[in-house]
Amino acid sequence: MAEYKEKQEELQVELELSQKEARSLSTELFKMKNAYEEAMDALETVKRENKNLQGEKHWSSGLATESTAFRTACFLQSKLYAI
Repeated sequence: MAEYKEKQEELQVELELSQKEARSLSTELFKMKNAYEEAMDALETVKRENKNLQGEKHWSSGLATESTAFRTACFLQSKLYAI
């Protein structure tokens, strides 16, 4: 009977340790899941900002082309009036 009681106590300690480890791993999993979700949100934000910046780059390069064309037209116009 003493053997069974000792075995039961050992199993009880093992069960408690396993439950404690399971709670700890569950907490760690929860933290990792939240960190992953935050990282994915940040990635989406960066993708949106990158897309907006690409649009601005395209717009500004078009503006630079228009500005060059305008300056050229003004130069040619001034040459025509000089004649």
